[in-house]
Amino acid sequence: MPQVPGLTPTAQPGAYAPEVNLPVPVDAFGGAVGHALEGLGGQVEQASDRIWQRAVEMQGLQNETEAKEADAKYMMQSGIMHADFINKEGLNAGPAALQKHIQELQDLRTGIRGSLSNPAAQRMYDASSLGFMGRNIFNAAGHSGQQMKVAANNASDSRIALAKTAAGDNPDDDINVARMQRVVESEVDAKGSSGGWTSDQVAATKEAEVSEFIGHRILGIAKTNAPKAQRMLDEAVTRKAITPQIAQKIQGTVQAQFRDQGSRIISDKVLGDRRNGVEENRPVQEYIDDALKESKKYSSKDPLFEDYVRNRVVTDYNRQHAIETDADNQNTRVIGQALIKGNAEGALPTSIEELKALDPAVGPAWDAMGRNPAKQQAVLKQLEHNAMGQRVATTPENLQMFHTFRGQAMAGTDEERSAFMARSFGTESKMTISQRNQLMNLQDQLKHRAAIATTDDPRIARALRFLKPDLVAAGIDSKGDGKDDYYAFVGAMQDQLNQYQTDHPGKLPTMEETRAMGAQLMQEQVTSKGWIWDSKERFYKLPIPEDEAKRLRQDPYWQKRNIVPNDYMIGRMYRSQLFQEKYGGAVKKPAVVSWPPNVPVTE
Repeated sequence: MPQVPGLTPTAQPGAYAPEVNLPVPVDAFGGAVGHALEGLGGQVEQASDRIWQRAVEMQGLQNETEAKEADAKYMMQSGIMHADFINKEGLNAGPAALQKHIQELQDLRTGIRGSLSNPAAQRMYDASSLGFMGRNIFNAAGHSGQQMKVAANNASDSRIALAKTAAGDNPDDDINVARMQRVVESEVDAKGSSGGWTSDQVAATKEAEVSEFIGHRILGIAKTNAPKAQRMLDEAVTRKAITPQIAQKIQGTVQAQFRDQGSRIISDKVLGDRRNGVEENRPVQEYIDDALKESKKYSSKDPLFEDYVRNRVVTDYNRQHAIETDADNQNTRVIGQALIKGNAEGALPTSIEELKALDPAVGPAWDAMGRNPAKQQAVLKQLEHNAMGQRVATTPENLQMFHTFRGQAMAGTDEERSAFMARSFGTESKMTISQRNQLMNLQDQLKHRAAIATTDDPRIARALRFLKPDLVAAGIDSKGDGKDDYYAFVGAMQDQLNQYQTDHPGKLPTMEETRAMGAQLMQEQVTSKGWIWDSKERFYKLPIPEDEAKRLRQDPYWQKRNIVPNDYMIGRMYRSQLFQEKYGGAVKKPAVVSWPPNVPVTE
């Protein structure tokens, strides 16, 4: 075969071949193309790397954007949930609520994470959301712990307050009081333990709370037994069981109750026999002296206590004297009317027996008049005058006397009208029977006017004095918005006093009887049955049925007297009759029409 010169070896095997170094250019064999292809490949590789790098950067940017948007969404929604939890207080932020809040945060985070498009975005989201959720949980846990402590303290405060109230409501129950004091002390210990208090702080708080507890008990006792409350307060101060601040705070209330109750007890004691009619009239100064001696038995440090006792005795004495005067005047009028009444034949009475036979009320009135021998002597003198058959003619003198007395009654001062009411016209021998009869009728009219205007009735003043503690306890007051309620009770009480005097001529109800009537009037009555509870109203305010109101309003009694009755008058008559049926044992019958109620029409 042909051979290229210089390319066939000439050396024998085992010998070094000669170096071939032909000066042939590479480009002659396509070297330029190779170089070109080599450069092109490098450029293509570089371009691919840049494209890939750019794609990776774009995907990373997209993942980051998606993760940030998800994180922002989680922050907003979990922030609302966290704010709602932070606003919860007490047990509403307790362990159960905290566990629920944590679970809701976790559910929200995982829910948003599941909506991301790829794991890379999820990893970016986890990096930020987990830290934010951890901080929220940490804050929520702190709030929950604080609120549990607040709830525990509030519960302790409530138990302490209830224990103080129990001590004031049942101050004489020593066993319950001791138990409630232990409750106060244990709750203070519980607050100190949960709050990390020092022993000094626990002791100081316990002293303050127990001091208030004792103060509540003393105030509770003062409502009914102020002297005992004052002794308890003094003893508590001495043994330092009550702080000076609390002692000073309740001293004023105890002292006011002491003055009122102590003076009332002393006055009732020294005037008791006088009120019960077993003691003759004595000067008021003698009662004052007895009361001041009695006040020495009270270990009171109040320098004004004796003044309160003195004023109370004078006031009660004046009321009692007014009641006795009213009773004497009533007895005088009963006997005076009988003196000029005459029997069926028109003959005037000439002896006590004939006088009593004219009117059953004369006997009790004559017996009650025994305390005033001068008035009895005047009656006997008039009977003697009747026996002689002497008639008094109308003269300018007795006519002037008649008009003078009438003027005193109609336009005189309170003192002149009182003197008119106290005068015995039945024994006024200088006046005609007609004149005396007119003046006694005028006395009756003024008496009935006082029966309607309760403030002029001394019996009501006496009854209200006895009933004052009961009225205060029942919230019945003559001031403010409750005055209508107060006057309704006063009117009902007056009706029962009228009935009492009708049933017991010449006798006044005792304090116990008066308080019993008042308690019955204040007792609640069922007005209608309900599904859950019954409707109730106090007796003196019971509504009147429409048919009964109509019947009472249309009674001829009113037309004969030219009177138009109002709702107040109709209601009083109805309730007065109902009272007799319920508490007096009367046979049920329609209410009798008369005004004022329980006062016989013939009076």
